[in-house]
Amino acid sequence: MTISIITDHIQQGLDLLKEQFKGKEKIEAFISAFLNQIQLIEDTLEQLLNDRTIDLSSGENLDLIGRIVGQPREGRTDANYRPWIKARILINKSSGTAEEIYEALRLILIDFPNFDMRLIDEYPAGFRLQAITALGSLDPDVIFDILNQMRAAAVDISFAYNVSEPIFKFDSGPGWDQGHLGGLIS
Repeated sequence: MTISIITDHIQQGLDLLKEQFKGKEKIEAFISAFLNQIQLIEDTLEQLLNDRTIDLSSGENLDLIGRIVGQPREGRTDANYRPWIKARILINKSSGTAEEIYEALRLILIDFPNFDMRLIDEYPAGFRLQAITALGSLDPDVIFDILNQMRAAAVDISFAYNVSEPIFKFDSGPGWDQGHLGGLIS
């Protein structure tokens, strides 16, 4: 839903005057006095609307949104806090699917653009999150906590990761994910 904001109530109102009243100072002043109040209300409502959205709010307003959804700031800047709030909303609404978990982790890991991961379904009720790149300064407990909070009851999860480079790989050759056995060896 898009809300169009009117920024020129006074001019629009004066343009609607009948020709016989246009240019009459007292009538235009009278109309402008009322429309100025309408403009102030519109501007205030726009500010309220913008200050209550995750992407546009900052400071205490962002802290309020974080408290509502249950995500503490933990010393994060506004820019770093926004993805955590969005991820917390996904966590709160989650039905525990691997896709939802992957999406929430992607939001949180936006500050780690080189980090790559994949979710692997494990029969009958489980999945494994496998870090393809090293975690580096990323705390694995944070990721595991999110996995635990989002998974459905009785769904088994595991998290495989390496803290530092190099992660095991072949010196030459196609690697685990290539050839006729690609993807079968994990």
